Amino acid sequence: MAKFEFDLGPVQDVLKELGNIDEVAPRMLQRVGPIAKGAIQERLKKHSRTGALVKSVKPGRPKKGKTGGWYMIVGFRGYDADGQPNDVKAAGLEYGNSHQQPEPFLDAAARDCEAEAVDAMQAEYNLWLAEKGLTE
Repeated sequence: MAKFEFDLGPVQDVLKELGNIDEVAPRMLQRVGPIAKGAIQERLKKHSRTGALVKSVKPGRPKKGKTGGWYMIVGFRGYDADGQPNDVKAAGLEYGNSHQQPEPFLDAAARDCEAEAVDAMQAEYNLWLAEKGLTE
């Protein structure tokens, strides 16, 4: 079998750097966390009686999954004044339960902030490229 080798020189270095998603993905997700948090809180306001569920929305830390992809959970932390977990209350609101009809808000919040989130991630990626000297 024939062996073919070639050297791309500086282009090869740029391509390697562009493929380094593990360096830039956490930064991009951190920038989007507050945007997603705001969209969820805005959708929850009409369902709020005390504001405890709205205040419990918090972005987590970016994490790398088993398959190599990056993710971040924007979820409901803590308990309300009656000792009920806020994530259970949010699930009841989103999917309904035996006492109430579902009132979905998560998909709508995701749609509300999608364009802003994409723009923020692109801006962070462009900033990272500039820091690496890979933009003109």
